[in-house]
Amino acid sequence: MVVGATRIHVLGPFELTHDGHIVTVDSRVGQAILTALASRPDTKVLPAQLISMVWAGPDVVSVDTLYHHVTRLRRALEPIGLTIVGQRPGYRLPVAGEQIDLAQFDELVRTARALSDADPDEAARRLRAALALWRAPDAVDNLTLPGIRRLAAGWQARRLDAEEDLAEIDLRHGRPNQVLDRLHTLTAAHPDRPRLAAALVRALIVTGRTEQARTVLVDAERTAHRIRGAVHPSLVQSRQALSGAGPATDSASTSVAERDPAAIVVPFQLPADTVRFTGRTDYLSCLLDLRPDRPDTGSATAMVTAVEGMAGIGKTALAVHTAHQLADRFPDGVLFADLYGFTADVDPTPSEQVLDHLLRGLGVPGPHIPPDLEARVGLYRSVLARRRVLIVLDNAAHEAQLQPLLPGTAGCRVIVTSRRHLAGLDEATHLTLPPLSLAEAADLFRSLADQRVRSGDHAVVERIVALCGHLPLAIRITAARLRLAPATTPAKLCTELDQALEAGRGLDWLSDGHRTVAAALEVSYQHLNVKQQHGFRMAGLHPGPDLEPYALAALFDTDVDHAQQLLDDLHAASLLDQPAHRRYRRHDLVAAYASRLAAELTEPDRHAALDRLYDYYAATSSRAMNLTRPWDADQRPAPPASHTPTPELAEQAQCWLDTETDNLLATAHHTATARRADHTLHQSTTLHWHLRTRGHYAQAVQLHEWALRHARATRDCAAEHNALIGLGHVHRLQGQTAQATDCLEQALSIARRTGNHCGEQDALSGLGSIHYGQNQHRCATNCFEQALAIARQDGHRSGEQAALIGLGYVYYGQSRYGPATDYLKQALAIARQIRYGAGEQDALNGLGYVHYGQGLYGPAANWFEQALAIAHQTGHRHGEQAALIGLGYVHYGQSRYGPAANYLKQALAIARQTGNRNAQFEAHQGLGRVHHATRDYEEALQHHKTALHLAVDLNQPCDQARAHDGLAQTHLALTNPDQARHHWRTALDLLANIDTAHVEGPNFTTATIRTHLDDLDNLPILD
Repeated sequence: MVVGATRIHVLGPFELTHDGHIVTVDSRVGQAILTALASRPDTKVLPAQLISMVWAGPDVVSVDTLYHHVTRLRRALEPIGLTIVGQRPGYRLPVAGEQIDLAQFDELVRTARALSDADPDEAARRLRAALALWRAPDAVDNLTLPGIRRLAAGWQARRLDAEEDLAEIDLRHGRPNQVLDRLHTLTAAHPDRPRLAAALVRALIVTGRTEQARTVLVDAERTAHRIRGAVHPSLVQSRQALSGAGPATDSASTSVAERDPAAIVVPFQLPADTVRFTGRTDYLSCLLDLRPDRPDTGSATAMVTAVEGMAGIGKTALAVHTAHQLADRFPDGVLFADLYGFTADVDPTPSEQVLDHLLRGLGVPGPHIPPDLEARVGLYRSVLARRRVLIVLDNAAHEAQLQPLLPGTAGCRVIVTSRRHLAGLDEATHLTLPPLSLAEAADLFRSLADQRVRSGDHAVVERIVALCGHLPLAIRITAARLRLAPATTPAKLCTELDQALEAGRGLDWLSDGHRTVAAALEVSYQHLNVKQQHGFRMAGLHPGPDLEPYALAALFDTDVDHAQQLLDDLHAASLLDQPAHRRYRRHDLVAAYASRLAAELTEPDRHAALDRLYDYYAATSSRAMNLTRPWDADQRPAPPASHTPTPELAEQAQCWLDTETDNLLATAHHTATARRADHTLHQSTTLHWHLRTRGHYAQAVQLHEWALRHARATRDCAAEHNALIGLGHVHRLQGQTAQATDCLEQALSIARRTGNHCGEQDALSGLGSIHYGQNQHRCATNCFEQALAIARQDGHRSGEQAALIGLGYVYYGQSRYGPATDYLKQALAIARQIRYGAGEQDALNGLGYVHYGQGLYGPAANWFEQALAIAHQTGHRHGEQAALIGLGYVHYGQSRYGPAANYLKQALAIARQTGNRNAQFEAHQGLGRVHHATRDYEEALQHHKTALHLAVDLNQPCDQARAHDGLAQTHLALTNPDQARHHWRTALDLLANIDTAHVEGPNFTTATIRTHLDDLDNLPILD
């Protein structure tokens, strides 16, 4: 998360500052996007949501257009280190609340309201501090995009709410003179705010200005009738104060009561608000923004918002909390009804029974309520027709139960909660609640645990809420267990919960006597029909994080359409989330509950379903790999027959592999210790190249180690060789030289013993790459030449291409640029002939480095840019980071330090994600050079020190020498000649046994180091 000197100001003209200086964001759209993201700090915002927030509609611009604007904005923010993080699908602005004036304002107002009774002086101080953050009456008044204006209108309403709260406190505590001038100004500017007018009337009465108070009150009542059709309760109270608590005398204030006897009842049926309501800032903001008095709604019907989500997600808490904040804006009252749609052992309340409750709340006497549903609906809508009432309908079962309860005209507002997705409410705004964010979940736990959490328990609390799946119900239960057990610490509680979940007892543990997560989920399950329940149990067998129709079709042994319908039904019941089209994900606790139900299936049924799933994944992954790498299809095992539907892949093969990687790995893990370890062996060999090119190094190591253990246990030499090859290459890419060498030498031995020529060539190429990395050029050349001879003898084109690239790099490392270019161009030609994108990138990157080594920066950049373009198309992470590093060095060589740093930082981020320590070294070494060139010597030292540590860990003396040279250069710039001399002498010692004269670009050789040392020795000695 970005912290420190960056600040975003939206309470007034938009302004971005860094270190106290204004940062220019030229694009108004960019400013608007940054404003929208800042309104939800450190929270993922979906593309459609972001488009709505900026342009006031989800379809106003395309997602591609949004991406273009975000990319441009990212470039504008790069100089200050502010990043917009892409989280597919969506974006997140990693900033803290204290960096945004809007978040500071909301926090001050929230805490002030909590203190208004206990410490009114402190509450007033915080409200004044909050209002002082506003630099102009209107938020972001320099941005005109309709979505931003809508957001700004909501913020301005919150500002006026705070002004009203402050006036109430000052008046309540005898400070009318402090608010008179401010209330005069605000009431004149906002005549539609009855609380402001009511506060002004009270202030005028207290200060003896009775006639002036009467004038203000009459104007306010007339305005209220014109806008709302009724008088706000605060104005009624003001008239009572003005007339000595007698009856209102102005006809405008009594006309509603005269026309409608029920109008004298102003219900307030809300349950108590929770004192410890935490988070949900963006959803709360959306609910508060959707008000009937907003001029841009343009609706002739009541505004309905459906808050939907799984059991225990906090729907009711959010609805009630929102309703308490909105209550003052509904002068004719607030209604609340629990519809018991998802309550254990209770049937959903019939609509006619709910209407009886609501009509009585509106003041209709029981004898006047008709018996039949249709008549009750008519009376209910007639009573509401001229009123402004907020209605909260909690725990709805379905749309049919709700429809009779919705008002027929505009002016009222309805908030509905349900575990079902109420798709039939066409005119409603739908909000689906996800689990809390990590910060929100931790804050909720701390607030509920009372004083039982200490400052040092930060990591433990985060672990506890993670085990709770960030689910509010589970967090509340866990916090209650801590509160009620004085001898228990958060650490002990965390261990206990962890062990319970590991043993499959987590759902039973998450109970505090009257609340249980299992019971809440059981109610949702019982509301499914028989086929849906069976589908949910079958889904519980799936070991991966995601579900899609083909996988469920395999488990359920059905067709894809039926599987899709089942998934849609489970999603509608909030038992599945849908993060992407036709993909579904279970909350961790829902997955645990589904697994518990799946365990009740008979063993033959479980085995048959899982066998179908394994065969589906094996067959489809084999076909996908054959489509993406057809030239080495004969080296992969034949897939098993799949008797369930499989997708048509064609051009989508790579996309399918990328999307299903986590599921494929989870399934292979599931079978590694089960009766189908053959599936793990199959996937280890099949997925090796996919995991390697996509940078999934850690997962690949785990998969190949599972396969290796099983292959050795069953004495399967071919499978053992394949697992060793996979492990060797991944260890090599991670810079784990010793492990890589051991695996590849074992694989080479098996290949030669069994006559596996392709395996022999692959192992030799891997060993050649290791020798090259250690500057053992003769050994590397020998390995690559053997590999090349075998590949050409067998007609193995991709193997030939790999050996040619290896030889090209070896000759480059010896500064023999002619032969290096020749080998690399041969490799490039083969890669293009067989359409091998990853091999093409390797050859292009190699040609880039060859030209860079000769100081030909323009041609080098061209080769690297071609490689980078292909890497972006194919998703080849290793090739991408190699091209980025090359471009970083090229721009450094051209003294273009800004772009150089940018490329190297991108490469470093990828290298850290994939665990590629060689690439991390190159990025740190390059960044050290760049910072040295820009005279940021302390930063340069840190990068070179990190590079040195990496080179030592990698046991690469040549790279150690490069890092020592960087340290020497920087120490000399810092006037530390002794340190510089030490590092250059160490570099020379390291280079003494390396068969190369060229190790980093055209300007770094052993000769240049000796020159530096001679210059140091000739420095004058200063007394």
